[in-house]
This record gives sequence, C-alpha cells and structure tokens, in this order.
Amino acid sequence: MAYQLTNKQVLLAKYGGTPTTSDVVTLAENTFFNTTIKNGTIKEIGTGALGAEKGFVIPDWTAADGTITAIMKATGAAGTPPKLSEMYKICGLTETIDTTAGEEKVTYTPMTQMGQTGEIISYIDGEKRTITGVVSNLKINFTVGELVRIAFDIKGFTDAEPVLEANPSATIDGNSNFVVKSVSAVTIDGATINLTSADFDLGNQIDEIYAIGKKEYVITDFMPTITINEIKQRDSIDHWTDLKNENVKAFVVSLGSSSGEKVTFTANYCKYSGINESDDNGKVVIERSFRCESNAGGDNFEIKYE
Repeated sequence: MAYQLTNKQVLLAKYGGTPTTSDVVTLAENTFFNTTIKNGTIKEIGTGALGAEKGFVIPDWTAADGTITAIMKATGAAGTPPKLSEMYKICGLTETIDTTAGEEKVTYTPMTQMGQTGEIISYIDGEKRTITGVVSNLKINFTVGELVRIAFDIKGFTDAEPVLEANPSATIDGNSNFVVKSVSAVTIDGATINLTSADFDLGNQIDEIYAIGKKEYVITDFMPTITINEIKQRDSIDHWTDLKNENVKAFVVSLGSSSGEKVTFTANYCKYSGINESDDNGKVVIERSFRCESNAGGDNFEIKYE
C-alpha cells in the first residue's frame, strides 16, 4: 500500500463562496486541521451499578481548526490583489482596489461590521476535506533577514471523514517574496529604529454558532497588537515617556520599491501597552508592545500593495 505524501497538498480558499483552482493558497508549510466531533457523557441512573456512564457523539457538530502559513508575496502589477486576498477577507479585512493611473494600489483595512464567512478545501494526496463557515485570525511576522511570514488561524465546520478525491491541478503563486532587509524602512513616528523583529496580531474574537439551519463562526470584535524588538541606543528613554503619557505613535514597515513589488504596513494610532528591556550579548534590547487603536473606526491599520 502506498504512503500518503504530505508534499502533495493543494489548499483552496474563498470568501463568501466555494473555491475553485484559481483560489489556491501557496503554503509555506503543510497544514493539518484538528477535527473535533462534539461528544459528551450521560449517567444512566437506576442500574445501581458503578461505572454506568455512557458516551455519545454528535457527528453533525464537527469543527475544524488549524493554522495556514504563507509567505507574503508581491502582486506583480500595481492595482492587482495579491493571491492571499481571499484569506485576508476571511480574516475580516476589507479590500479596496484603486485603479487610478499612476496611483494603482490594493489596500486591506479592518471591517467595521460582521461580514460573510469563507470556505476552505484541502487536498492531501487524494483526500479532500471541505471546511465551511470559516473565519480566521491574522498574524504577520517581520524579522530582519527573513521572509515575511503570515499565519491564518482558521475555525470552521467539516465532516468527520474526508472524501477520497484526486488532487486538482493548481498553479501556485510565482510572484517574488518580500524579505525584511537591513535597508528596509521601519519607523516609529517617522524615526528609523534598529528593528530586529516585529509581530502583528489582528486579535480577532471568534465565536461559534451552531443552530438550526446555521453552522459557522463569526468575528465579534478585534483588538490588533504589535510587539517590536529592537536594539536600544544609549540615552534613549523617550519610550518610557510615551508609555507614561499615553502618547500615540505611528508604526510603518515599507518593503520593496518597484511598481507591483511594494507593500506597506501602517498602524497610525499605536498606544504603548508595555515595555521590557533585557540583555542580548552585552547590548540592551527593547521589547515594545502596542495596541493598534482606531481614530474613526476601521483605521487601526492598513496593508497596502502598490
């Protein structure tokens, strides 16, 4: 009997519909989904015997969760959505496409109301698992000297058994990867910092709905956060003053320079939530934590492809 091979995985994702092979997600590592069937126990009183507890399962109430890991890639052409666009929307982000000549861009910002759910289909070497009612949280890691990694933590509903079905033919994303280099522009309030890494977490609050005629997950709220690690400069103490005074700071990461090869992450209303200083081989390093707050609703942050 042949082994099932993990490198033969195709994952499709669609917001508000059923994905096709044009909705392929290029994975950075294999994705396996934890599948849980609702179960419980009941005591059958009256037998007089110990150990009379019985178990039961509800196959209809089968949930799936897992993490889809991808690399942030360029679009290849300004004004064209990235291949991860469907996953961004499943996370509760609004896509805005600007095709104005010379200003072409695609921007993702938080939704201010509950949106639709998505559907994910995962094929692994002849096995197909469909997950519906899907929503996701979003995490992005910017580490200097590495590719920008994105993690989508998804939740949805599925059937217990996968379907035996051959993998479809699908074309993965061939656009260039975004790399955080020493020359990349990373600023706080316009001042360049000696960043070593930054972690963004959308902070989606996800609730399960299981009712007559409806099985899905919903995003009920979100609170984005950023954690920044950098090398501290001598006589630099402004971060403590900012924390004390609740000063609002703008955090910007700009990668790439050519049309169709640029992305900018911006959070304009960051407030400190914590600071930690520590030793790194004789140097003082700072870990700054921020809440990405909003000013007018839905402007906590933006991801802009140009």
